[in-house]
Amino acid sequence: MEIQTWPSIELLYNLRRSLEIAGETPKLTYRAKIKLDGTNGGIQVFTDGTVAVQSRSQIITLENDNLGFARWVSKNIDFFAQLASDEHATIFGEWCGKGIQKRTAISECDRKIFAVFAVQFGGDYGKLAKLEIRPDKIAEFLPKHPDIFVLPFYGEPIIVDFGDRNQLASAVEILNQAVNTVETLDPWVKETFGIEGIGEGLVMFPENNELAERLSYSELLFKAKGEKHQAVKTKQPVQMDPEVAQSIDDFVNLFVTPARLEQGVTEVGCGQFEIDKIGAFLKWFNADVQKESSAELEAAKLTWKDVNKAVMKAAKEWYQDKSKSL
Repeated sequence: MEIQTWPSIELLYNLRRSLEIAGETPKLTYRAKIKLDGTNGGIQVFTDGTVAVQSRSQIITLENDNLGFARWVSKNIDFFAQLASDEHATIFGEWCGKGIQKRTAISECDRKIFAVFAVQFGGDYGKLAKLEIRPDKIAEFLPKHPDIFVLPFYGEPIIVDFGDRNQLASAVEILNQAVNTVETLDPWVKETFGIEGIGEGLVMFPENNELAERLSYSELLFKAKGEKHQAVKTKQPVQMDPEVAQSIDDFVNLFVTPARLEQGVTEVGCGQFEIDKIGAFLKWFNADVQKESSAELEAAKLTWKDVNKAVMKAAKEWYQDKSKSL
């Protein structure tokens, strides 16, 4: 079975840089969804009713699970099989709650839940993939289930004009206020579960009144995390420009953050810091930093070759220290 991956979502300044390189300056209206602190999951429903389960990076099974997600889908296989139609569907969401991460309000939930933020139609066997991100349309597709929640839009629409720096600066200020509000207290978790606690941040989706062609649409998404969850230690959650590292040590401090390190542990399934999994952890960490650091390297006039050794050394020492303390 072929995995239908959820795209890697950039920070605003990386998106802005990509658009500038392409010579594009769109003016778009965005809607926010609250970013939950868990692990990315997907459920594929084939036209014949077959169901496949995936993490962000691979198809998973009962024998090769990701924090119990495959086991939960297996127990609810009939629920998902009934969604089969004449079009392949992939349900994307965050598998979160009890026992998954420990940093935000959702981790205090009394059970694990699947919070759905998008549904993809098509994408199998080279067919065109389209995304549905409108909460009301997703809710129409998914029957009610006690452990499945459709994430709503948060706040009001916001215009982001990539061709007008002054307007973009105003939008950035509004977004930073919104992220700080969510980090202080996650309003969706409080309203849904009655739990008060911090949130992770926001994911910004271009407003769309119909199914969106996945490839071009996903390139316009961007994310913003609060200070406690930043994978890149920026001065503000949302910025127009990257931080400028003054040295290799500065670059390491920017990217070797607690949030990224902990995410790496979750992604490779080594929650107990088994020393024999350090290779998988470092491989993931190396690829993740390299993928996200182009703008910062350019701003600092550094290359990946300049910083790679120092980044890996810092990540390795952190993992080894964690494994010794357990």
